[in-house]
Amino acid sequence: MKEKVFLAGTDDVKFVMENLYNVLVDMGFDPIWFHKNFPIDSDDSMEECLKNVRSSDRLILVLDSRYGLTARSLNHSITEEEFLTAYKDGKPILVFVTQETWIHSIIYHKLRKQKTGDVSRKKLHDLGIKADKKLLEFIERIQHMEKGKEKKIVWIEKFNYIYDIQEQIKMKWHFEAEVDFESFIAPWALPNEEIPMHITWNKDFDFNEIIIEYPEELNIAEVLNVIEYKIEPTKITLEKQNVRFINDELYFTSYFGIAFVYRKINFDALKLFKDVKVTFKNSEEVIKEILFVAKIFRPKLVDITNLESIIIKDKISSYKINLDLETRGFGYVSTFIEVKINRKVITFNETIVERIIKKLRKKYNKLIDEIKDETFIEKIKVNKETLKNFLEVLDKYSIDEEEPITEYFSEENVEIAFIVDFIIELAKEVKIQNKYDNILLKSPSLELPEENFNEIIKEIIVCVNYEDLNNNKYPPIEIPLEVKDTRNRPQKTTIDFKIKINDVVDNSFYDIEKIRRNNNGEN
Repeated sequence: MKEKVFLAGTDDVKFVMENLYNVLVDMGFDPIWFHKNFPIDSDDSMEECLKNVRSSDRLILVLDSRYGLTARSLNHSITEEEFLTAYKDGKPILVFVTQETWIHSIIYHKLRKQKTGDVSRKKLHDLGIKADKKLLEFIERIQHMEKGKEKKIVWIEKFNYIYDIQEQIKMKWHFEAEVDFESFIAPWALPNEEIPMHITWNKDFDFNEIIIEYPEELNIAEVLNVIEYKIEPTKITLEKQNVRFINDELYFTSYFGIAFVYRKINFDALKLFKDVKVTFKNSEEVIKEILFVAKIFRPKLVDITNLESIIIKDKISSYKINLDLETRGFGYVSTFIEVKINRKVITFNETIVERIIKKLRKKYNKLIDEIKDETFIEKIKVNKETLKNFLEVLDKYSIDEEEPITEYFSEENVEIAFIVDFIIELAKEVKIQNKYDNILLKSPSLELPEENFNEIIKEIIVCVNYEDLNNNKYPPIEIPLEVKDTRNRPQKTTIDFKIKINDVVDNSFYDIEKIRRNNNGEN
């Protein structure tokens, strides 16, 4: 049965009491406090307080600056009467006084011993003493308590933080704290990403082995801080002597860790949950069990495009098609697009720089073709020679070159206006590709080359390949487009695909335990 500890003190230590209450619960005590867990049988508050003191096994008194209300039938406060009741009953008592009030009590005691004995309110105020005089006298009485003819020592300790009180309780009451276990597992992981977990404990205790049981879908990537271990399908056994520990005058701690990996990526569910159980045993007796849940998430792209059929006609050389996709699940994705025209695969894997070079080359070659006289060159305030230099750089530069394109601009004396144009296009492209929080679009806009339309088109299929940040490649999305090619003969035609991806926020991924239904997970 848990020992009851009565908490005595005035409202100026209410915050301390709230924390102390929780500390005592964690230490295995049953705290009794006026604001919490306080049995009453009548309307007589003082009698109820004293009754709870008598039914308790121990008492802790916490003092700051207030003395508390004085009961009508007493010459002292109810708080002091609680203390006296526990004292007369011979209960173990600990008294805690804030550091500031403790210093003030020493000053007050010295003042009283002086010839003048001036302990007036003005004198105390001048010395910066804020505590009630009655409280300071109460502390003095506690220091000189007697029981019968023999003086009984009451432990009085000063404190700054709740930790100070906790440590004194352990020391004075010879409290043997339970082993404090701390456990951790990664909140989530992608497929093929390590899922680290570990357990630490703060003191030695009797056990001879640790057994870790896990599902067969999880693979062991690493076992940490263990000299030797036995591994079987779905189980690892560690003997105590093989677990390393740190031991010095300040602390004792042992720990071990395991990194799991979930290797499969082609699962339909967006989230999977796998249980891992760790058991500390002494012979056959189970000392401690800790349950972990490994959470594996994956992203998923879904096609939500709503397209009518595409009719390719004579005299129309350009078409635009909007493709709408949606991300579900959890994690970032990177896309890579392919288009199949009559089963011929056209890939789009240009870098940003390559896309910009292609765009600017087309723009300025068209500009040169349209220039009829030098007045137009003067109007756009560029030199025709530098324009040709710029185009030469675009024509000969390869992304595989070791030197950046800016070096070529410098060597060829490219006009600053063209460099600015290049930078603006670069900024636009970066903005497009980073528009979405969870998606990296490698090809947000695809323009099919004209040469792919030199035959009658029977089918177009857009394939959206995607992968997560761990480079897991998921099954691609295939978007078949209904095409009606009504041209009398093949001619130059282009189709520009505009891709939009909506990021759907799924709050269930942030409140995992509530949506966990079984070990296999569900959509």
